Amino acid sequence: NKDFRKYISIVPLSAVTGEGVCDMMMLLMQLTQKFQSKRISMKSELQCTVLDVKKAEGLGSTIDVILVNGQLKQGDTIVVCGTMGAIVTNIRILMRPRPLRESRVHNDFIEEKVIEASAGIRVAASGLEDAVAGTSLVIVPKNNLTAIEEAKALVQSELSSILSRVDKGSEGVCVHASTLGSLEAILSFFKTSKIPVSLAAIGPIGKKDVMRANSLFATYEREEKRVVLGFDVKVTDEAKAMAETAKIPIFLGDIIYHLQDRFLQHLKEHEEKLQELNEHAVIFPVVLDIMPLCVFRKKSPLLLGVKVIEGILKTGTPLVALKGLEDHVFLGKVTGIEMDHKNKEEANVGQEVCIRVEAHTNDQNLLYGRQFDHKNQLVSQMTRKSIEALKENYRNKLKKEDWGLVAKLKRLFRL
Repeated sequence: NKDFRKYISIVPLSAVTGEGVCDMMMLLMQLTQKFQSKRISMKSELQCTVLDVKKAEGLGSTIDVILVNGQLKQGDTIVVCGTMGAIVTNIRILMRPRPLRESRVHNDFIEEKVIEASAGIRVAASGLEDAVAGTSLVIVPKNNLTAIEEAKALVQSELSSILSRVDKGSEGVCVHASTLGSLEAILSFFKTSKIPVSLAAIGPIGKKDVMRANSLFATYEREEKRVVLGFDVKVTDEAKAMAETAKIPIFLGDIIYHLQDRFLQHLKEHEEKLQELNEHAVIFPVVLDIMPLCVFRKKSPLLLGVKVIEGILKTGTPLVALKGLEDHVFLGKVTGIEMDHKNKEEANVGQEVCIRVEAHTNDQNLLYGRQFDHKNQLVSQMTRKSIEALKENYRNKLKKEDWGLVAKLKRLFRL
């Protein structure tokens, strides 16, 4: 490409075979050197970021860092952000991967006394097991307490600013992420998706994390929010066992969208389960008109042709005939709905259906044309308990007009 400003470069690339990756890297280097030469020039001021925290055989806990500017030396006093507070330690060993070796794949390193930017480095020092990936590494003068305290506040502010987005007062999920950057991404995404988060942490999910989540979840009124979501992290066996005992589901995923889908599916399943449990208590609001030419049986069980005027007609709905503001005749429960010779579970506004209404044994003398007729509208017999069940389980499923009908029936039955 002779002119990058006029022509777009297209690089054939395969994520499966890796073909074209070298060409892409070469193109990126050419563009960077040509258009950003001033920005990539070396600086003496240290700029170093923690990429990963690992346990290395014979070294203990180590951190992989990317050194962008400045230099690191063996014996330097460093300050790193930690999950339990800032970590102040001395560099014991500095290592860099051998040329043309990938540090994430090959454990083949060269020990160095001093390493200058830019380079990927493995740092071995004491107390790094709680270091937070994605945060900055800062060098401070030895025995300078003022500089150490300032550096501790600086590195911890990165984590604090992210955790401050968590609304601890809400009933939300618990989130774990592998790095600070991924935690920031998932919190932003969940905020956009209106998924509340009340507890967030970085690193694998351990026994203490489940215990902390369980103590928080104990204050929740809504059981479906008692969930731990792990983004690109692992769960210890102890944590799994404790979560099973406490009945806390843990969902893991390497893609934020998949994690969101699993949580939303969990909410849907929980809602359906609640609806099944409370099905006997739920009464949907409905207003029906009897079609006088479609009365097939005048005594219990009644067979009536009706038209749905308002609300939703479902099987199991108790119906009353309105003869006046104070005079209501209880007909029984709808035990069957038929439309076009097919059995239905429900009927909506405007539909004309045939219903079977069975009265209690005490109301067997009920007769169409005597106690009620087509001039009397039929409505569902709402109760206070059924309205509460509707609010709890069907708040978002009923339309605005349906809730308006609930209010009318509530006044009618003086609930």
